[in-house]
Amino acid sequence: MNEKYDDERDFRIAPSQDGKSAVITKYVGKKQTVIIPPVMHGLPVTGIGSSAFEEKEIIRITIPDSVTSIGDEAFKGNLLISVTIPEGVTSIGNSAFAGCESLTSITIPSSVTSIGDSAFAYCISLTSVTIPSSVTSIGDSAFAGCESLTSITIPSSVTSIGKDVFASCKSLTSITIPSSVNSISKDAFVECTRLSSITFIGERALKYYYSSYENYEKHPADLSVISIFKDAFYGCHNLKTLTVSRRTFIGKNVLPYSDSAEIIYND
Repeated sequence: MNEKYDDERDFRIAPSQDGKSAVITKYVGKKQTVIIPPVMHGLPVTGIGSSAFEEKEIIRITIPDSVTSIGDEAFKGNLLISVTIPEGVTSIGNSAFAGCESLTSITIPSSVTSIGDSAFAYCISLTSVTIPSSVTSIGDSAFAGCESLTSITIPSSVTSIGKDVFASCKSLTSITIPSSVNSISKDAFVECTRLSSITFIGERALKYYYSSYENYEKHPADLSVISIFKDAFYGCHNLKTLTVSRRTFIGKNVLPYSDSAEIIYND
């Protein structure tokens, strides 16, 4: 049975530069359940433009397989409960789903290579997310404020964890960081108050690192170093152990202020 798509008149579109496809620039309909047509005005729909569905009261949306990109703030502030991003999408823009407070689950396909800054920030009902092995870049604050997030899987394709990526994920109790990760940025897990233990193992070589914003240092190129930057776990009051390689660079105030917090070296 063919899916019943929403009326094309509920959308505003713009043709691509080559005129062979279309990008949705604005949703003007009033429905809470939206099924986006894969073709509008004879053109395949390949993109959801910036702010196209921002601050609408949409609960459910079906994105067609023809879409390859989701723009900045595309669904920001919606009432979405769950979203399946189709295979073929390669990028999720900055703040694309930020502030979707009812969003409980998100399916990210293996075609996605980058997740933008604050892409899912303050999705306070999001409980878990699996990042596929195709992703190489996770933007700053991508999951900040996701206070119901209990687990996260970071694939071995990711080499760095940016600033504030999981800040204030207050239900996060454990994290698995693969050996591909060679740096954890400032405030990456700040105020993850239930995070109780973390193991960080890796053998990446870094020539340069910042020990603080004010102090730039050069490290010998032949020494394998993992870098965990200043304040990475600040405010994680339940974090008792941090297990790392002996070659790990530990920045200032990485662990919370606690007499019982301990760094364990595994080699």
